[in-house]
Amino acid sequence: MRKAVTYVGTILAVTFFGIVGYAIYTVRSDVPSLGHTVLTTINAIFVMLLILVTVVLPIGLIGAAIYFVMRGSYRDIGTTGTIFQRLWHTKVFAPLAIAPPNTSIIPEQVNQEPARTAPRLADIISQGKLIMQSEAGTEMLRGYRALDSNPVYGSWPGVIAVSGGQNTGKSVTIATLSTIAAMQYARVVVCDTHHTKARSLYKKLAVLSDYITFARTEEQVLEQAEIFSQELANRKQGSEIYPYVFVLDEAASILKRSNVAQKVIPVIERASQEGHGYEMSVILGIHDFSNEGLGDVRIRDFIGFIYCHRMSQGQSKFIEAFKGRIGKKKIVDIIAELPSGHAVVRDEYQDIDMLMMPFVDASDTLVAKRELMQIGTPMRKQIVTGSLYEQKAEQKATGETDVKQEDEISEEDASKMHDAYLALLKVKIAKDITRTDILNACGWTRYKWNVVKKWCDARGVAIAH
Repeated sequence: MRKAVTYVGTILAVTFFGIVGYAIYTVRSDVPSLGHTVLTTINAIFVMLLILVTVVLPIGLIGAAIYFVMRGSYRDIGTTGTIFQRLWHTKVFAPLAIAPPNTSIIPEQVNQEPARTAPRLADIISQGKLIMQSEAGTEMLRGYRALDSNPVYGSWPGVIAVSGGQNTGKSVTIATLSTIAAMQYARVVVCDTHHTKARSLYKKLAVLSDYITFARTEEQVLEQAEIFSQELANRKQGSEIYPYVFVLDEAASILKRSNVAQKVIPVIERASQEGHGYEMSVILGIHDFSNEGLGDVRIRDFIGFIYCHRMSQGQSKFIEAFKGRIGKKKIVDIIAELPSGHAVVRDEYQDIDMLMMPFVDASDTLVAKRELMQIGTPMRKQIVTGSLYEQKAEQKATGETDVKQEDEISEEDASKMHDAYLALLKVKIAKDITRTDILNACGWTRYKWNVVKKWCDARGVAIAH
């Protein structure tokens, strides 16, 4: 470095003295006006440099010193907030984008478990706040805004990524989203090849096995991915639309296997492009956004919505929207300091927010199951989808030798009644649905009354008479 400076300085000095020497020469030769002009210009430059050094530079230094002294400094003090200090002035701020703790204490609650930062899922189910109807249609709960604890609703895009390290709330968020989907009468498939782990996603959701399909081996994952892909193709050809959610937990460990990746990655890509329009979503559970964390770098371009739980700066920096700042702090630094259960989210419009996720465990999913039973939601094995492809896949998975169908009910009629029933469940509870409602939803007249009755009786659908 020192040699380079010496070299550049030498060139500049030689150039400067060369110009001055040439100017003096021209003054004494045949072109004195040119020499005077050069010397006058050099003199003006020196005068400006002198003014800059003696006047402007000191003023700038003084101004900078005043700015650094008066601007003060911020010091984080953990979850309780930030201290701002400037000369004799000190001010305490609440935590960035985190709701301040409730400090009111009721005597009889002193020895109880402290209040959680977000409601339990069971409480949300009891309050009927899982969905919200808007002009855009049905919107599902996305979480609670950390700044003011208000619920956030929205539709689900084609691909949702839930990321984070261990003990950050990632599995709880996936379990929450899966339960919400099941509560909205969606067909939910959960792929968890690590289901034997003590805190696996499967163990959190096992109580809902009557309403959720579980894929616990690579072969079952491939089979369910193929069914999902075929269903999307069917819907593009005009088949009925209902919510369908495909959950792939520990996605990286699955996608690193080439024989699996070559079949599953195209499914994820198609869901990112067309899934939203056909109410089909893929939820990916990943550790981080590096190549290693994703299993395949292409996944990064397919993600429409991100729940990012705590991870290091080096693991979240790959998402363009996370390279900005919130206030004076870098978003990647905020992510690295997130409490468990909190997530920085990037939505489908590239907007950033911080959400608290509802807490869920087996007791919450048991409440969800009771609610599903109370409203008469058909269990997974009672639902007739009308797709012979899917019935054969179920037949293969369960080892059955025949696809059971009622003699008087055609495949087309069964499919139509099933879709009509799911559509009615969005606006009514089961005990208020009549057979006339199903007849009208299917566009049938009374001559189909016995078909509807036989279908309801055979499938165990609780319905008003």
